[in-house]
Amino acid sequence: MLRRFSKKNKNPSSSEEGSSSSSNKEKLKRDKKLLTKFLDFITSSIWSIPIASFIESQSVVFDRQQMETEIYVEVHKEYSQLIDTLVSHYSVGKLV
Repeated sequence: MLRRFSKKNKNPSSSEEGSSSSSNKEKLKRDKKLLTKFLDFITSSIWSIPIASFIESQSVVFDRQQMETEIYVEVHKEYSQLIDTLVSHYSVGKLV
């Protein structure tokens, strides 16, 4: 039964193939454009400078001798907020 089902889906009718093929191409084109813009963003100074500054300022917290998970959780929350802020500010002006 699985073989019959998979064979049916592999050979759609020509009318369905044309419309789904063009919509798939459009979706791929949009996805590629969005990915390109996002990759441009994360390689830009808008992204890299705040991230590098954050890492530099917070790296002192991560001492190998100390294992203070509460502090690590707090730093992670701050990092998540920074990422969310950067992405939301960029997406308002560029991606959307």
